[in-house]
Amino acid sequence: MASISFRDVRSFLQRTGVQIVLTSFLTLFFELLLIRWLAAYFLHLAYFSNLVLLASFFGIGLGCLLADRREQLFGFFPWFLLAMVLLAATRINISWSSSGAIYFQCCRPGNFSTVPLWAVVPLLFPLVALVFVGPAQKLGRLFQAIPPLQAYTWDIVGSLAGIAAFGLCSFLGTGPLVWFAIAAAAYLALTLDDWRASLRRNAAAYVLAFLAVGILSANAYWSPYYKIQVMPLGGPTAPKGWQLTANESGHQSLQRPEDKEWIYQTPYALFNDPTYRDVLIIGSGGGTDVALALQKGAAHVDAVDIDPVIVELGRKLHPSKPYADPRVDVTIADGRNFLERTDKKYDMIIFALTDSLALASSYSNTRLESYLYTQESIERAKTRLNDGGLMVVYNYYRQPWLVQKIGGMLQTVFGQKPYILSSGDPFYLASLMVGPKLRDLKSTAKSSLALTEKYPPATDVWPFLYLQRPSLPLAYVIILVILALVSLGAIAYFLRRGSERLRGFPWHFFFLGAGFLLLETKNVINFQLLFGSTWTVSALVFMGIMVMVLAAVLLSRRGWTMPRNAAYLALLAILLFDLLIPLRALSPLPGAWRYLAAALLTLSPVFFANLIFSQSFRDSDRPNVNFAANLLGSMAGGIAEFSAMAIGYDKLLLVIMAFYAASWLTVRGRSKQ
Repeated sequence: MASISFRDVRSFLQRTGVQIVLTSFLTLFFELLLIRWLAAYFLHLAYFSNLVLLASFFGIGLGCLLADRREQLFGFFPWFLLAMVLLAATRINISWSSSGAIYFQCCRPGNFSTVPLWAVVPLLFPLVALVFVGPAQKLGRLFQAIPPLQAYTWDIVGSLAGIAAFGLCSFLGTGPLVWFAIAAAAYLALTLDDWRASLRRNAAAYVLAFLAVGILSANAYWSPYYKIQVMPLGGPTAPKGWQLTANESGHQSLQRPEDKEWIYQTPYALFNDPTYRDVLIIGSGGGTDVALALQKGAAHVDAVDIDPVIVELGRKLHPSKPYADPRVDVTIADGRNFLERTDKKYDMIIFALTDSLALASSYSNTRLESYLYTQESIERAKTRLNDGGLMVVYNYYRQPWLVQKIGGMLQTVFGQKPYILSSGDPFYLASLMVGPKLRDLKSTAKSSLALTEKYPPATDVWPFLYLQRPSLPLAYVIILVILALVSLGAIAYFLRRGSERLRGFPWHFFFLGAGFLLLETKNVINFQLLFGSTWTVSALVFMGIMVMVLAAVLLSRRGWTMPRNAAYLALLAILLFDLLIPLRALSPLPGAWRYLAAALLTLSPVFFANLIFSQSFRDSDRPNVNFAANLLGSMAGGIAEFSAMAIGYDKLLLVIMAFYAASWLTVRGRSKQ
């Protein structure tokens, strides 16, 4: 058997197709890495992870535009990476005040540098973009070396590999040192033709970056959603419990029920008969709610939580050991999806402190629990109650209007006034209870908080519980204005320096990119609603999208064509059909059929959209410029996604259709892009 030499490996890695795969892998993997990792150190950034996504799109698009420039920006990647790591080491608390939107926080003052939002964004956005400019410049040059569709095929293969690799890292529970090592290995593979010089130039950057990442990650657990740390309560030698922080913000404590806040006791202390045989706890976390239900005589508890690491820490550290009790069944799942799938009935259902500190996906502004707190979800919970059952919702709500909003939703669904207790400032700790069980309230129970204000309910088409009303909050306006100024300034600068190369901007590809980003967003939203807001669902959606893209590209490469007008009509017709058919109509279908129906409705537009792109890109004489325009369009689509906060996700389909109609209009009569 012939041995493989270093020269053979280097020769293989220098092939254009392999270089494109590695470069695309590096950009996609590193994009996912930064979205997860930066949120752990910029307090509140987890609520704006799409900011990192938009910055990466801008950096990749700008890098592709600079493919013809003599400067070799790829060599600066390790140093831009080091700058990003050192910025994260400052542990910035992004601060602002807003009464119309709620962002949960309970941080340890002194651990963070508090900086206003308007000061963070113009620093963070360009730095993230710069990290991607070098790899993208290399990608743009590689796109010019072989036929456009061949290059695009390898690009998709690399992207699929990046998604799969990061998904595997999440599944295995690895931490940032592993993530950064994988990214560094991909970069080194791309510089293997001159690896000694590359190491000499970048050794200091590698050492300092990995040292900083290691220090920042010390004594931390990394779940698929958070960086989690554990601290003893009541002294390190004889702790009375444990405090869990998520992304360095206070998240929950593992304590005996008698040491917890009064809200936990309300379903038991305020009723004549505080016995609940079958209990469902959504957001069971470390297990305190479970421990109390067992203590009060529950015969069976279904404990549901989305984060496997937090549940495992509760299993190991909770002083009451609730998860070791044979009466408890633990399910790691999205709470809304569990409600939709279960056919069990319960005496009590608790939505327990389910305020997440992160978005469910960087492609949308929905949080992990957004679809749990919609009117449709509460309707489903109502059907899962036994006769005489009780639904309980409690938390620290931060604003009194949120208590009023949830109370109004409960009243609408159950047709009765909920019983509400609240302690007021500073966090508006409140417990809301509703259901037939309220007939059993003790006569000595305190007076219920009155519902004096009416707010628009969160629904499956507008799942924004933490917005007071449909609108675009000031925080997002500030972000969008800054992004527009920074992006337009950078593009104008490079246009001025290379006007001949960029004359005749390819708007067709720009609008295709904008429409496709929103199409991806809508797919993520659809699958979150049907299958849960878990990281696995998001990863599988993106894998499915990439497979559909690859299928369209391979068909185009084999010479299969569809008349452009027919492809556009098919795309717009399916989008219109999706607009008219409510996705929730698919919920009653069995699992496999539900997935197939959802894939047909939501992924088929992806195929036609990429058939249009592939056939246009196949004839491209400026592949790097057209690819850059497509990515800059994706950034515009990401900005347009914010409009869902005001109009809802159902009407986002109209925005998608408008972008694709614009791309159709800009290409008509032109045979070459």
